[in-house]
Amino acid sequence: PSIGMLGRRFFHFTVNCNDDTDSQLHTTGVFIMNTGLFITFEGADGLGKSKQADMLRWELEGRGHGVYFTKEPGTKFGTGSPLGAVVREAVFHLEGSGRTLPAGAQQLYLLLDHIDNVSRLEPHLRAGHTVVCDRYSDSAFAYAAVYNPPTPESILRLWEKFRGPEPDITILLLAQGNVADDGAGG
Repeated sequence: PSIGMLGRRFFHFTVNCNDDTDSQLHTTGVFIMNTGLFITFEGADGLGKSKQADMLRWELEGRGHGVYFTKEPGTKFGTGSPLGAVVREAVFHLEGSGRTLPAGAQQLYLLLDHIDNVSRLEPHLRAGHTVVCDRYSDSAFAYAAVYNPPTPESILRLWEKFRGPEPDITILLLAQGNVADDGAGG
């Protein structure tokens, strides 16, 4: 089980996964939230972050919590920033095409999406809603470290300036062995 305690907030949940990739989210405990709670999901591609984030959102909504669900980068399906579909194409689908982005360009694309996403999620936090985010700024830096190192200092300063709220809880999904599928870029 994973337990997160933040001041007057108490949150407890467990995730059970079996071999056929069906997952169940079990929640117990007391939910005491006087302000919005910001929960992010991070981890390598193909581990089921989107599925786990969706299950948490559905569980919280079922318990009567106002939930805002978002994703970085956003998607053409209306989750997160509308810039996300363009960002995904520019950042993730250049591989294998023979085209590359100059140093820092990938981070600028991801930062634009992040700034827009933050402007959309902050009002929900101020209204006391729970925000569940499938990837956040941690992923942008992981992508940069793998696909386009090093991130120029000027880009790092921009990230610091436009960072946005810090998550209350970041759930990092890790794989043991060769568990992840080939769902890169999601």
